[in-house]
Amino acid sequence: MTATILVSCDEIGLVEKKRLDSANREISQLKVDLEQSTQIIRALEQEKDRLKNRLDEVEEENEEYLGILKTACDKSERLKKIINNEDHVSFWELDNAVTELRECLGYKQVNYNYSSQPFQSQQTIVTKQPDYLFK
Repeated sequence: MTATILVSCDEIGLVEKKRLDSANREISQLKVDLEQSTQIIRALEQEKDRLKNRLDEVEEENEEYLGILKTACDKSERLKKIINNEDHVSFWELDNAVTELRECLGYKQVNYNYSSQPFQSQQTIVTKQPDYLFK
């Protein structure tokens, strides 16, 4: 009878050891999963920070573009008044208004050559005012 009890205790011990080993393997796997999840969370936080920084940059760019557009709208309103004869200006004032609008939109300044032989060189300059403006 003592031998039977010892065998039963050994069997119970083996079963418990298997359950303990299984639980330890499961704990080890959970630790690995937790570490991977932690790394993923860190990567997501870094990406979130990167996107937030980019959003801030885009918002700054948008503010800059809105300023440019507002300036362009103001300049184009002036041109609209000139075109509709609500604001009487000389040719040179009109040319300056157009140049200001172009510059605020980022275009390079364009100079015209009003000589009798226009565009003789790559670089054009204003040499004289057209005679028809003074008639």
